[in-house]
Amino acid sequence: MKATEVNLLKFLKQPNQFVIPIYQRTYSWTLKQCQQLWTDIIRVAQDEDVSGHFVGSIVYIEAGLYQVASVPQLLVIDGQQRLTTISLLLSALGKAIGASAEEDLEITRRKLENYFLFNNEEEGDDRYKLSLTQGDRETFIRLIEERELPKEASKRVLENYQYFESQIRRGGVDLNTLYQGLGKLIIVNISLDRDRDNPQLIFESLNSTGLDLSQADLIRNYVLMGLPTREQEEVYNRYWYPMEETFGGAEQSGQFDRFMRDYLTLKSRVGTIPNIRDVYNSFKAYIDKQSGVPVADIMADVYRYSKYYARLALGQESDPDINRALQDINTLRVEVSYPFLLEVYEDYSQNTLSKEEFIQVLRLVESYVFRRVICGIPTNSMNKTFANLGREIDREHYLESIKLAFVRKDSYKRFPSDQEFRQEFVVKDIYNFRSRSYLLRKLENHQRPKELADPENYTIEHILPQNPRLSEAWRSDLGEQWKEVQAKYLHTIGNLTLTGYNPEYSDRPFQEKRDMACGFKVSPLFLNQGLGQIEKWDETEIKDRAAKLAEWAVQIWTYPDVEVATQEPDVADILAQIFPREEDLQAAKQYIQEVVDQIGYDKIEHILAITGRSDNDALSVTLGQWLVLRFRRKAGGMEALFALDIEENQTCEGIVIEKREAFSQRWSGDKTIYLATISWNSQVQLPQDFLEAWLSAIRYAYQVFKGWNSSSYMNYHQPALAQELVAETERSRHAEYLQGEMGELFEALRKRILNLDPSVREEFKKLYIAYKTSTNFVDVVPQRSRLRLSLNMKFDEINDPKGLCRDVTDLGRWGNGDVEIGFDSMAQLNDVMALIQQAFEKHSDLVEAA
Repeated sequence: MKATEVNLLKFLKQPNQFVIPIYQRTYSWTLKQCQQLWTDIIRVAQDEDVSGHFVGSIVYIEAGLYQVASVPQLLVIDGQQRLTTISLLLSALGKAIGASAEEDLEITRRKLENYFLFNNEEEGDDRYKLSLTQGDRETFIRLIEERELPKEASKRVLENYQYFESQIRRGGVDLNTLYQGLGKLIIVNISLDRDRDNPQLIFESLNSTGLDLSQADLIRNYVLMGLPTREQEEVYNRYWYPMEETFGGAEQSGQFDRFMRDYLTLKSRVGTIPNIRDVYNSFKAYIDKQSGVPVADIMADVYRYSKYYARLALGQESDPDINRALQDINTLRVEVSYPFLLEVYEDYSQNTLSKEEFIQVLRLVESYVFRRVICGIPTNSMNKTFANLGREIDREHYLESIKLAFVRKDSYKRFPSDQEFRQEFVVKDIYNFRSRSYLLRKLENHQRPKELADPENYTIEHILPQNPRLSEAWRSDLGEQWKEVQAKYLHTIGNLTLTGYNPEYSDRPFQEKRDMACGFKVSPLFLNQGLGQIEKWDETEIKDRAAKLAEWAVQIWTYPDVEVATQEPDVADILAQIFPREEDLQAAKQYIQEVVDQIGYDKIEHILAITGRSDNDALSVTLGQWLVLRFRRKAGGMEALFALDIEENQTCEGIVIEKREAFSQRWSGDKTIYLATISWNSQVQLPQDFLEAWLSAIRYAYQVFKGWNSSSYMNYHQPALAQELVAETERSRHAEYLQGEMGELFEALRKRILNLDPSVREEFKKLYIAYKTSTNFVDVVPQRSRLRLSLNMKFDEINDPKGLCRDVTDLGRWGNGDVEIGFDSMAQLNDVMALIQQAFEKHSDLVEAA
């Protein structure tokens, strides 16, 4: 690297061409930066004691060792904003000089342009001293050549040129003085050595004196800078430039940052959500994990999802039915759902689900979010809920699995039931609700397949007026408790409607609002149906109308219509149906046990799903999203399916693979995993290389899914069946006390603990059951008449308003921490969970701080 201080105009006068590489951001200086530059130039021009003014650095590297161009091309790594802005000012000055009648000017227009804007002996592209990126180049060239501007002119280039033109035209400074000021500008000329310097690292370390680089700028440079020039152009033109067009270029770079955060969340196998201010570093980490995958392939994938994002978030969906559903979601501002919906969009584009199913998924998301808002459930957990929801999709039962996933969520992640939703809907303050227009629009239009009403054309009407000084007629209708009735129901849905005659209604008595020429009796709005037949408006009528509208709401924002099995299956019947021969069942148990023994039940229970279906005579074992083992009864015998870590054409001596199917690359990544089907019974001896390939696939599946807390297959997991098939496990050591009431108590507790956060893990130890994030925060010791809980906190840290905790500091109990709780009644569950939450938050905060 060579760095020298030089006069800017002398630097520009050299026969070079400064090329802004395609990986650089487009020109993005605003009027604010131009005004500052203009002020600095005029100041130094008018101060004879100032000999120079530093405006920053120009960092560049030669385009190549073997250039064909007759003019040396210098790729600008940093400084394009300054170069472009000063070139625009020089062009405006040159035109002003050409139009001026002054005779004592220090330089002519022709000389100024030939020195600083053009390589006057060259032709074609080599003629221009500055070659901008695609989005700015044509506008810049036409401006300096005084030609007609393109239809889609670069806003920043044109705006800033016109600013300098207007400043010169005002005549506040003479042209010689302005030229002298430009002549005092100083830069640091930094030339990089292609063999020794890393342009990417230098680019990252530079601090711009103009606009901070966005995450999109950093990502673009990282992706393109390391590619050969030809591949740079291909990737830029095919993928990056269309994305810039989609997201509105530099002015909307924040939109690209949000998309990239959602894309990386989707691609994370454990639902990690990058910080919006650190998307660049998260993207680099993602790229590093894609070893061997060409950058062009990665960018093709990013580009594909960017088109889904544009449809989802930027209103570019062309299908009117889908677009209506998206508009409703976006009205609710549910950006946290985008990672999940990007995945659903991909499946929809691949015809994994139909248009009707896609719309149903969108409506489920809308209902889930809206019901939770109405019921006042905190929204801070929804980003993690949606970040992890995609892994609960069973693509063979797409819509059903999503409905099941929603229905199975409880506690603060729950999908409010019809009963809870009705109860909260009728009492919520709708008038001061952020999404009240959306709510009223949906209610009004739910029976209108066409000719939809727009609430923006109406105003919200309080049937019972807001005026605290109600007329005698209103007081009479409401009764002696009129103040209480008004205070309780004023802003609730039962008392609100839409009208175009709000000023006419004013505070009139109900009978006048009903019977006037534009009154409720003749209103065409569905929301006003029935008001024309009511004699007086009182508490009973408000409650009745609220109940009616709540029923509408239940039909609009529907609860998933899916049945969740509440009864344990008949395990003996399932097994007898699948395994007519006892010896085959016992042999199958050994393979199922081998799955468990490979990693340990305490480590895989949260992703291990065992399902048996007598209707298709099959028993399946899955880890995360991988089917690793299946036994199926068929005519004349049985077949077994094993997940194998083998090469495409690899065979296993001694066994015939009847069917071989490659596992979805969505989960297997760069591994080649096959699902191999063989004829099987208890007499079949599997070859050693076959078994090793199977066990390798199991271990790899654990590495892929160990960070998960659920999968689509967990929706169909049958614990009773698993208990029958899996013999000795860490959990079975606690079986003596985890039966009857204690078993029910434990299941209720563990379900609540595991729902605290996706990061929570359950491990069955020899003497206790641990729940941890980075470390244990609560340990459970099953006992005959209670569950003894140890919270990993100091006793003086716990907030225990009901006195449930005991100080066991230095008593040597099993488990971690100084706080002990005796849990023996379901009535204590909420209070116990409030204490456990404190331990969880303490250790979650420690993780975040680290």
